[in-house]
Amino acid sequence: MKHRISRTILMCAVVLIAAAAPKAFSYAYNPWTGSTGAMKLAVNPFFYSPTFSPFVPTFDLAAAYGVTANFDVIANFATLSFPATGFAYGGSWVMPRFDIGGNNIFALQIKYTPAGAAFTFDIVPQYHFFWENDYFAAEANVYMDVPIASAAPNVPYVKFGAYLAPVVKVIKDLFYIYCEIDPAVTSGISSAVQSKFELVIVPGVTILLGGATHQLSIAVPLGNVMTVTYNTVGAVTPGLSIWYWTAFDFGGGKK
Repeated sequence: MKHRISRTILMCAVVLIAAAAPKAFSYAYNPWTGSTGAMKLAVNPFFYSPTFSPFVPTFDLAAAYGVTANFDVIANFATLSFPATGFAYGGSWVMPRFDIGGNNIFALQIKYTPAGAAFTFDIVPQYHFFWENDYFAAEANVYMDVPIASAAPNVPYVKFGAYLAPVVKVIKDLFYIYCEIDPAVTSGISSAVQSKFELVIVPGVTILLGGATHQLSIAVPLGNVMTVTYNTVGAVTPGLSIWYWTAFDFGGGKK
């Protein structure tokens, strides 16, 4: 009986440890979840177009590096788009993140965005969280976007938003589906900026290969599911979003 109880306790401990173990990366399109890992370099290019008409091919050249097991830095070196009028640079950002344990990550994103001959610098404090078991996962990012310097019109403002994504593991470690919900509220500080509420829905699938060492997310974001500005509601605008993720270990597997 004593040995049976000991085995039961051991099995429960293994299950709890496995449930708390961090996964390799996000499953849904927008949320950032999971630490990169000590001395690991992850490449994570994005390809998307906010709408199909017009279709504007856009690339985010994103990558991440894990300085320690609990501290990493994600950067988008450049957003590059190719509208009908030609090439356009859409900005860059960097985001250091610290994992305090229990799948809780605090991050600070610093963004540079050109606006014609003008620009804005924003700081975006964020909270990242995920939970998963063998059948489901839940991912969440919450953020507050605050401009700290600008030469562009229609500033200042403060934007509060979230990326919330339930995930169903249709085939474990191979094929997942999700429906991401992205609400946001922009609050104008000056009369030049209109306060508004936005809701984007992002259904998509994630494919995992090589034991999740390669991940591909394909989504069809539905913009303007609800956009309310002074009681004016916009029309839904479908688009296309894809990212790819893989990582290289420079620490010999050390944590």
